[in-house]
Amino acid sequence: MSCGHLSSYENAKQLASSPFCHLTTLELDSNYRMRTSIKAILIALPQHQLRDVTLRTDADADVQQLVESQHKSLVVVDITVSSNEWRGHSLPSLFSCPLLEKIAFDNTYAVDIRLITQEPWNCANIKVLSMPLTPDRSGTNPELTSLALEEKEEMAPGRDECDQAEILFMKQLGKMTQLRDFTYTGYRFKGGEPETLFLTWRLTHGLGHLAGLSKLECLDFGRGSDHPGMDELEFMRDHWPRLWRLRTHSPYPYLDDTLEWMQENWPSVVTARYERARCGTVP
Repeated sequence: MSCGHLSSYENAKQLASSPFCHLTTLELDSNYRMRTSIKAILIALPQHQLRDVTLRTDADADVQQLVESQHKSLVVVDITVSSNEWRGHSLPSLFSCPLLEKIAFDNTYAVDIRLITQEPWNCANIKVLSMPLTPDRSGTNPELTSLALEEKEEMAPGRDECDQAEILFMKQLGKMTQLRDFTYTGYRFKGGEPETLFLTWRLTHGLGHLAGLSKLECLDFGRGSDHPGMDELEFMRDHWPRLWRLRTHSPYPYLDDTLEWMQENWPSVVTARYERARCGTVP
């Protein structure tokens, strides 16, 4: 059964009490007046039954409750967060959902990439991933646990923690061998203005760990990202045979020699700026 839109606690109580309630698709829409009831709505519904959930909320607790009550069944999760105060502490829990094929965040404040490099991911079937992450270089975050010392020495001895976190993120992402579409978004607010932060997308920062993503079709480098270097383009061509779109938000065009190389050596790939790619659908 699919439920188009659920926006009140009363609706949830009524549906949950029905013997015919076998919801698999649900849309939860939070606002200031009812924000405190979203968690109660999720608690009221049967556990481990929802497969496709769209959630609009500014509360980490709502996302955490969704995972706690539905993590064994979730396949598609679309979350929109409009608040600049959201810090994404619930984000790591989504990666514990074993059946997930799509995680998409929209209009969100970027969270520190170290949040999701602490524990192994358990969503090996992920196909579509759109994430508000940033390698935050503003200093040590006392709320985050330091990366494991053995991982530091294995992956990036002598490198700063942000570099190490980016490399560990690439290592985790490289294990998601079903991935087809990856969109990275990175910005935060500083002094009331958006500040762009981005992944490096260099072989020196762990890109080589993505060699196994042979099913990748679309890659969005994110806001403020620079164009990949020639070595990185050759790596992508050699390891991602299905890739057909590279999207960047850089305000600068590709260099002429880069475009010439791509036209001669990788003509099947479309390079795009700003326009929305037609990727991201899970069948």
